[in-house]
Amino acid sequence: EIADRKMQVKMDELVKQNTEKVESLENDLTDSQDQLQDAVVNSRIIKAISDEKGNVDLLIPHVRKNVKMIKDTHGRWMPEVINEKGDPRIGDSQGTPMTIPQLVQEMKTKETFAGAFPGANTSGTGKSGAEEGSHQENKDKKVINISDNKTVSDSLEDIASGKTLVDMEK
Repeated sequence: EIADRKMQVKMDELVKQNTEKVESLENDLTDSQDQLQDAVVNSRIIKAISDEKGNVDLLIPHVRKNVKMIKDTHGRWMPEVINEKGDPRIGDSQGTPMTIPQLVQEMKTKETFAGAFPGANTSGTGKSGAEEGSHQENKDKKVINISDNKTVSDSLEDIASGKTLVDMEK
């Protein structure tokens, strides 16, 4: 009986230690997933705004509040454009989900955000000197492919800060 009790105490200790390790690893994994998801969303937002020659710093928070991450039918994390209720937005007449570029294009047509896009909702033929600045600034950013897991993992800080963009096409 003493040997059985000692064995049970040792087993209980090992179970506790392993449970703590598993919880710690799960927390680390969740934190890493959250960071990667934020980096992927921010990278896509920056690319969409840059493609429309918008003011990235001004528009990021307005686009970001309309995007959340979901798992698709294949278990991959994907950004989803949502409305103010958190429901997915539709991007076209076929019922396809709205993309981040479609959201940015929509914002470009709204008076509220027109000032963030050179020449948007204005008339005339003159070009603004700032029109090329914002776009040029983003051409100098490093672009990495989403399928290069190690590079993406090693570049999380640069992705989150906007120094590096992630190409989501495989």
